[in-house]
Amino acid sequence: MMAIEAMKMGLVNQDQIQECMNIQKAFMEKGQEAPLLAILVKKGYLDPAFYKAMKAHRIISSLTSENMRNLIRGYKMRDRLGAGGVATVFLATSEKDGMEVALKIMHPYHNLNRLFVKRFVNEARLLKKFDFENIVKGYDYGECQGLYYLAMEFLDGETVQAIMDREGPLEEDKALFVIVQIAKALDYCQKNGILHRDIKPENVMITGDGVVKLCDLGFAKPITTDACAEEEVTCGTVQYISPEQARGAADVDIRADIYSLGATLYHMAVGDVPFKGEDNMEIMAKQVLEDLANPRSMNREVSTHMQYFIQKMMAKEREIRYQSPEEIISDIETQILGKKTLEFNPGKKVSKDNLFSRSPESKPADANHREKRTPISDRLRKKRR
Repeated sequence: MMAIEAMKMGLVNQDQIQECMNIQKAFMEKGQEAPLLAILVKKGYLDPAFYKAMKAHRIISSLTSENMRNLIRGYKMRDRLGAGGVATVFLATSEKDGMEVALKIMHPYHNLNRLFVKRFVNEARLLKKFDFENIVKGYDYGECQGLYYLAMEFLDGETVQAIMDREGPLEEDKALFVIVQIAKALDYCQKNGILHRDIKPENVMITGDGVVKLCDLGFAKPITTDACAEEEVTCGTVQYISPEQARGAADVDIRADIYSLGATLYHMAVGDVPFKGEDNMEIMAKQVLEDLANPRSMNREVSTHMQYFIQKMMAKEREIRYQSPEEIISDIETQILGKKTLEFNPGKKVSKDNLFSRSPESKPADANHREKRTPISDRLRKKRR
């Protein structure tokens, strides 16, 4: 079957497959096993990288609860947590120290794409290097049996996107709490010379004890270099990318991430993305050309402060946006500090130190009783009370 897939992809032709099948038959008549793909590689008809990727794909596709445990050397895999377009994530335990980790394994068919491999390894290196509360921590990465893997911090929580799918728009205090934490993560990235380039609700997680984490650095790149000629310069998710990213500009900087953060805030406040279209090209055109709909016209509960934050972050001209994550943090904390002083906590001293802090009684959920936990959004709501 894999030889047929190779033929469909134009990597080999029918005559080459038939020739190698005849060789395979001769081996089998002698009682010798000879995989067809291996013969195609030995004859020079098929790229060894494809053979390696297909072997890895066969391993992944035949996983069972019994044989998955020892798939990646040094880790005992337990459960499948989820999958996306690039990788599948498993819950695993490190044999070295017994730590519970999330083991991200890239889909083997991406092995053939040099750009996908480069992005995966780049993300792994960054997450292992970075050490910041609001960025998921990477511990280890490598290749085993043709499978590229990344062992990272296991987050017992859910994405902001999952919360909104279940409950709709986030309450204003909660949305701004999330934005401030992610702005801190972006500030850390900027000071380490990195752009994220894919800020969106799906890449933001909230743990059981209320910590906000930025995830997925697959599109991250150094600020000091232009986009590589070998990759497309329009990276990210079209519903959240900045106008300059949509135009394919090579000189994107931190203000592109700030625009995406604003689009994320818009989604959290309104309950929908800022721009829609029939396809990606239409949405990107709107990012460049169409004025942003007033958030308050989409949701009357959006405050004037929230409207201002969104519109400033999502200004078409990047010179008008906040120029750094630190500006966002300062502005939101200053505005909300005044609001809390006037409306929420009369008579109670409020400072920037405790403005977005979690309550002392907040405790992580018992890992042995995850199924009994209340939704994260409910727990955050209780913290505010």
